[in-house]
Amino acid sequence: MIIVFGGAFNPPTHAHKAIYDRLTHTHKPQKFVFLPVGDVYHKADLAPCHHRLAMLKLLFENDESVEVLSLECDQAEFKGTYHSLNLLSNQYQDDLVYVIGADHLEGLKHWLNAQQLIQQYRFIVLNRGPKPLTQWFDEDAWLRQHRDRFLLEEAIDFPIAATDYRRHRHQGVVPDAIETYIQTHQLYPKEVR
Repeated sequence: MIIVFGGAFNPPTHAHKAIYDRLTHTHKPQKFVFLPVGDVYHKADLAPCHHRLAMLKLLFENDESVEVLSLECDQAEFKGTYHSLNLLSNQYQDDLVYVIGADHLEGLKHWLNAQQLIQQYRFIVLNRGPKPLTQWFDEDAWLRQHRDRFLLEEAIDFPIAATDYRRHRHQGVVPDAIETYIQTHQLYPKEVR
């Protein structure tokens, strides 16, 4: 199994590292891939991808089981998770499992190529709030229909959010090396928060 964790990582936080630690311990993947979205992804306050890649590499610089890929950063247009996982599937020739937060479950059926995505790949779902993960499936027929494609991680609930860091620069959200990188490169300026 190869776990693929896609996201903005804007910036990478202690929560991202804790999620990696937990999923690696629980699922024992052959490899853990971080896949930051590219600059063409429509998200407010998104730092340039080369900075987010560099920060992820700082977070995992001593871990050989982690691979930080620029796949989506190198794309001229947003092609979606299905496209990226297909490219990775050809590269790794192994079972890929994609990590998402529970807050993405409701909209998953509207992702690009959602039907093919759910049929070909499995998902690890992380709890992102007070609502039990099983309730998402109880309330949504499409999710219920594909329940066997999801591995639920109910016990993972990390209140640390990169948004909090960007808006308020809360101490302790990012490791010191990433804080230094952000300051050196003047990312997330005060007027954006």
